[in-house]
Amino acid sequence: MIYSVQYLRGIAALMVVLHHIEIKGGQYGNGALSGYHIGYFGVDLFFIISGFIMCHTTWNKDVTFSKFMSARIIRILPLYWLITCAALVVFIAAPGMVNAGGGVTSVWASYLLAPNGARYLVDNGWTLRYEFFFYLIFGASLLIKTHQRGLMITAMIALLVLAGFIIQPENSWGKFFLDKLLLEFVMGIFAFHVLKRMNLPKSVALLLLIGGVAALVAQNNWGEVETPFHRVVSGGLPMLCVFIGLVRFEELFRNSDNLFFRAFERLGDSSFSLYLAHPFVLSPAAMILRKLGLSEHATLFTLLLTGAAIIVGWLCYQYIEQPLTRLLKHRRLTPEKKIA
Repeated sequence: MIYSVQYLRGIAALMVVLHHIEIKGGQYGNGALSGYHIGYFGVDLFFIISGFIMCHTTWNKDVTFSKFMSARIIRILPLYWLITCAALVVFIAAPGMVNAGGGVTSVWASYLLAPNGARYLVDNGWTLRYEFFFYLIFGASLLIKTHQRGLMITAMIALLVLAGFIIQPENSWGKFFLDKLLLEFVMGIFAFHVLKRMNLPKSVALLLLIGGVAALVAQNNWGEVETPFHRVVSGGLPMLCVFIGLVRFEELFRNSDNLFFRAFERLGDSSFSLYLAHPFVLSPAAMILRKLGLSEHATLFTLLLTGAAIIVGWLCYQYIEQPLTRLLKHRRLTPEKKIA
């Protein structure tokens, strides 16, 4: 396990949760987290982590395309589909409770992660379609024996993004396959090679970490930087700096008994469950607080919703995600080494 990456997973998931609490605060008129504007950058951090982890888990290993994709499917889809089924039940019983913010919800696209322009039953699932597209690109590179896999994947994604700039697709499918966001997975690949191949001075890592955090704080206070690459620059680059800076200090986290660090490690362990399950927690929790006359207190509203989301995410991880993953791995026809 790379402990620093687990902490970063926890931070990314928590950023997204707080972003959605800020939205809830606006809906309930209590101003909860009204000064917090960059929570969605947690998704950019998740994409960078994915690029890094795919390199880390396949480095100098003989991993076939089928084994790689099988591991990815087992890791992601069962829990997502299970939560999607729960959302479908809610959607059938009370359609207004799912994607209450508006837009068309597509049931078939929700299960297949199809980029058809509609919203999913589990709205956060939109990020998983990018994850699986990247997995397909990465998996395809495993079919070729090369020591330059990172460059190959980077070239493939760069060509797709360049095609997007040239073609300027109008339909949702074209926009997805040629999306600039794919470059954030390349950032993760870049981070892996920097940390694997270079003895990056800790002073440089610290400067990157401070610079990344400073860029995030500045954008939170004064607005997102506008470039043709949109959040790839505004969110991706600061998160890349934070990622490299923090992972360079891995030994600090690995050998630490600090309760704060351990809490974020546990949060990282359950980050996928937290990411998928928290929308099902925030809405009913906010309704309960309103019934109790407590929804007007911004700080209490934030703390209780955050706590409820973390607790449910942990329970989902312990009693659903982990057992489900173990069961499916046990039933696989061919044994293989665990791919994180």
